[in-house]
Amino acid sequence: MKKILSLLLVFCFVFVLCSCKNANTTTNSSQNEAGEQINKQDDKTNLSEKYAVDDNGTVINFLDTIDTSYKEDKNYSIYTDGFSFRYIVKDNDGNLLDMGYHDYRGSFDLYYLGKMVVLDYGSGGEAIPSRRYYDVEKGRVSAFFLNTIAATDTKVAYFSYQENKKKDVLIVQDIFDLSKYYIEFERNFDNGTALFYNTKASFIDNGTKLEITYPYESQKSSPQYKTEILSLS
Repeated sequence: MKKILSLLLVFCFVFVLCSCKNANTTTNSSQNEAGEQINKQDDKTNLSEKYAVDDNGTVINFLDTIDTSYKEDKNYSIYTDGFSFRYIVKDNDGNLLDMGYHDYRGSFDLYYLGKMVVLDYGSGGEAIPSRRYYDVEKGRVSAFFLNTIAATDTKVAYFSYQENKKKDVLIVQDIFDLSKYYIEFERNFDNGTALFYNTKASFIDNGTKLEITYPYESQKSSPQYKTEILSLS
C-alpha cells in the first residue's frame, strides 16, 4: 500500500511539474508572439508591403491584374491598370528589395537619385509625400521619411514635429543607419506655414554642409525667410 501511495505522489509531482513547464512555455510563446507583432507594427520599413501582401505574406491576387507597363528601368518597374499602380524594386543583381501598391490618390513615382532609387509615396489625401530610399548596390532599404527637403546618397534632411517641444525640428541623418550620423537643428521655424513646401535646401561641399532657406516666425503678416549654411561635420 505504501508503495502505491509513493507512486501516486511521484506521479502527481511529475504532472504538476510538467503543467507548470507547459504553462511557462505557453506564456513565453505568447510574449514572443506579441513582441514580434509589436516589432512588425514598429517596423516602418515595411509600410508599403501592407498594400501588397496579406497577413500570411501572400501576394494579394488582384495585383496580378495590374499588369500594363507604366514606367520601367533597370532597378524598378511600375505597372498600372489605368487606375492604380503596382511597383517592384530590385538591386543590381536582380534581387527583390521591395514591392507595393498605390491607388490613384496622392503622389507616386520612382526615380534615381545618383545611384539610389527613390520612392515618392503620398497616400490618400496626404499633401506631403513620404519617401523611401533604396541602395541598389548594397541591397539596403530605408524607412519612410516625411517632410524631406534634401537628400544625398548617404544623408537625408527632413522636418520632424516634436510633441515634447511643441515645434518642428530639422533633422539630418544617415539614410540607412542613424547610429552612423544624426543631428538636430532648432530654429524659430514658422510652424504656421506649410514649412515643407516653403523651405528650399540642398547639400553642398560634398555633403558636409546644408544650405537652407526657411520661413521663420515674425510679427509681419507675410512670411519672412532666412538663409543659413549649416555645418554637418
